[in-house]
This record gives sequence, C-alpha cells and structure tokens, in this order.
Amino acid sequence: MYMFDEKTPPKEIFLTACEKIASELSGYKFSKSKKEFVKKEGDFVFTIYVYSSMYNQKGLLAEISVSCGIRDAKSKTGYFGDHLSRLSGGVYRDWNLYGKDNYESAIKDIVTMIKEYFIPLTNRFVSDPKALAKEVAQRGFYPNGDYYFDLDFLLKYGDLELLREAIQKDYDLSYKAAKREFQRVVSVVREGGEIDTCSGLWNIARAIVKYDLNIVY
Repeated sequence: MYMFDEKTPPKEIFLTACEKIASELSGYKFSKSKKEFVKKEGDFVFTIYVYSSMYNQKGLLAEISVSCGIRDAKSKTGYFGDHLSRLSGGVYRDWNLYGKDNYESAIKDIVTMIKEYFIPLTNRFVSDPKALAKEVAQRGFYPNGDYYFDLDFLLKYGDLELLREAIQKDYDLSYKAAKREFQRVVSVVREGGEIDTCSGLWNIARAIVKYDLNIVY
C-alpha cells in the first residue's frame, strides 16, 4: 500500500518498495545495508541488486534500478550478471517509485520480470547445470536477447567442445571490426604477448591458445 506524500524522503520510499519486493520472492533475504536480495541454493548464490539514484528528489523522483547476478558459492566466480530489463529482452529501464500509480506499477513490473526471467534461469542452474551448459553454448544465457556465454561456467560444467562451439558462435555473430580485434588479440596471445583490451576477450583468447581450440575465421 502506498502511504507516502511529497514530504517523504525518497530513501524511505525506496526501502519500503524493496521490502515489498522481498515479500514476493520466496527464499530471498533483503539486506538494507548492501541493497541486495540474496538466495543460496545448491552450488550457487543468486543475487538481485537494487540501486537508487543520485538524482532522487523529495516530491519528484524516487528511482530504483535492478540488476541480477549468479556466482559460484565456493569460488565466488561470477557466471552471469546484467540489468533485469536486459535479461527480460526489453528496453533498458529504471523505475520511478514516486506516486501511487508509479509505485504499484514499478513493483509489479519488477516482481513479474524476476519471476518470469531470472528465477527460471536460477532454477536451470540448480536443476541441471550440465544441461544448461549445452543450452548456453547453443543459445546463450538470454531467453530473447543478445548471445552471451560465460567462459568459467562452460569450463566447469561443459567440455572443451562446448567451449569451442560457444566461442565460434560468438565470433560468427560479431561485427567485422570485432572479428578483426578478436583475431588480433588471439595472435598476440599465441606469440606470448600481452595486450590492453577488455578482460573478457583477453580470457577467451588465452583459452583458445591454452586448449588449442580450432576457431574458424
């Protein structure tokens, strides 16, 4: 229930909304200090991160942004992380909690997205990560978004052929400029050099060389 007025601090509206969201999510505990919902199940930790805005203003704006992440419970290695709206395949968005209609609509949208997209993904991790590894190599993590895989996840729950398949697919879907950069980085790694580039591409190049993966250019 919305019980705020123009004098209510945005932080109070934000935290009340978070508690309402938490009440709709089974097994997730909300931490006010860390601004996150956390659930540990099996070998994984599932986290929903909520952020407020530096531009929040009493009586005008009480914004909330939501992201989600999945990591290994023991090693803390991150397997997946992105904004909730991107996981759902929609346009990137945040929500304004100020005002009764905005507040109720935002909570409904956020909870619906979490239940329809993030929780099914977490269930696939817990139920059969090896089967998920095969799906990720073929289609990526997103149900209806850009292709994305995680190197560490496929190395642990898949095999080298699945990893090769995922890297090849990622390369094939890339733009020409990205393909040229990919080839350049792999060449540098093969020659034993180091390069200042994004860590993801660097790690993929190292895996290609280390495991002698046959990627067709």
